[in-house]
Amino acid sequence: WQSDEFPAFFSPESGVKTPSRFNDAMSVARAYISGRELGMDSGMLVAVPNHDPAGENVEKAIKEALHEAEAAGIEGRDVTPFILRTVNEKTGGDSLRSNMALVKNNAKVGADIAVAVSNVQSNCKTTIQSIQLPANDGDTSLSDSESTPA
Repeated sequence: WQSDEFPAFFSPESGVKTPSRFNDAMSVARAYISGRELGMDSGMLVAVPNHDPAGENVEKAIKEALHEAEAAGIEGRDVTPFILRTVNEKTGGDSLRSNMALVKNNAKVGADIAVAVSNVQSNCKTTIQSIQLPANDGDTSLSDSESTPA
């Protein structure tokens, strides 16, 4: 979402490039609906970066806590409570605040996409299957009467 890089959980950066980028909810909606019209039953993952200023510090605290857990021999079901407690202590509670900001932003982006999908579905009378492409004379552009609504 609005990035060329897949976000880490608390940080907008992970170093991993995304296969595609969408900058607005309408673009996501159109891609989703186009996939459905093509018979694709797969879902879409929209990775929303966490832009909370504490996010970078929380990511650092998580990495430190993971190393501490490993060094202390903490395993299995004891890892998660150890990580949560340690990260909370290291960040002075910023991890919870940052996570809450991420949840709120994810909900907003998800709602925006749902509204965009609904708008496209209710307003779009032209589907990919109904578009008639010109004869193969080298011109593959659509005339104004054949274009899909913006």
